[in-house]
Amino acid sequence: MKAEHWEQWILETRHEESKARLFELLLPVAELRRIAKARGLKPQGFRVARAPAGHLAREIGRQAARNVELREDLVQLLAQQSEPEEAPVTSSDCAALERELAILRAEHERLERGKQQADLSAAKARESLSEAIAKRDEAMGAEKLWTKRALDFERQLGALKKQYAELERDLDRVKQESERGEEAGLRKALEQLRERFQELSHENAELRTVNRELGEQVEELESMLPRGKRERLRWKQNDAKPTIEGGAFLPCFGDGFLKTLSSFERNDELRIWHSIAQLLLYGSDLGGLHFKTLHVPGKLHSIRAASHLRIYFQRDGELLIFEHACHRNKQDEYLKRLREQ
Repeated sequence: MKAEHWEQWILETRHEESKARLFELLLPVAELRRIAKARGLKPQGFRVARAPAGHLAREIGRQAARNVELREDLVQLLAQQSEPEEAPVTSSDCAALERELAILRAEHERLERGKQQADLSAAKARESLSEAIAKRDEAMGAEKLWTKRALDFERQLGALKKQYAELERDLDRVKQESERGEEAGLRKALEQLRERFQELSHENAELRTVNRELGEQVEELESMLPRGKRERLRWKQNDAKPTIEGGAFLPCFGDGFLKTLSSFERNDELRIWHSIAQLLLYGSDLGGLHFKTLHVPGKLHSIRAASHLRIYFQRDGELLIFEHACHRNKQDEYLKRLREQ
């Protein structure tokens, strides 16, 4: 190729790698170093004296289109290398150059495709980056919103806890006042019952005397009845429901009963004494006592002191022997123990 053709090719070829590859193949490394040193070129990362041919050719290819003096040196060398004066260019040389040119064109096309793919990847990356930034901004906004809601919730929770603590204090105060009032009422009722019990005890003694006299008269009258009628009357008396008449019996408290009372709270203990006083004063027919006769050895009876309390006693003549008191959930255990005795 002639010098003007080489100059035209250098100016028109924009792909620097193609030019660098051609310079590396056609020009000796010594000539490349000489040109670079003469024109003040500096290959990146190397000194001119030790730079490889590829780095020298790449730096010369970048500067060839802009530097006129460098381009003239290159054109002269390329013209000498491609068309030496000593011998004409042969067909084999042309074929070799054609092959080199085909290789360079293929390399150029490959690099162009790589550049297009790189541009496409860069565009996708920019688009993905924009989407990521938008999602990040959206997430940050949502985080701020939920942080604000969490703070509001914590403030509301703190206010509710404060109100709950105040309500608990009020409830404890009301409960204590209620317990004090109930205890005072029960104590007053118990004192009244004790006074009434003392009054009725005297009447009870007189009534027992009268009852004994009447019993003797009844026995005397029954002895006058025919034997068959007398036995029928006794059967009816045995089948009748046993009752405890008010003011007709005296209480007797066993050690086990008094020991049982020590395990109850003060209010429950007062309820037990109150129920016993009601039984002695008004008898077993009083509706609130729920009098029962249990089918256990010894004809055990029971009354209710509260919805969760039962009192157990036996009748022995004119005495009511109180034996036990327990909570409702323990009465089955107590009755089972009695049946096993």
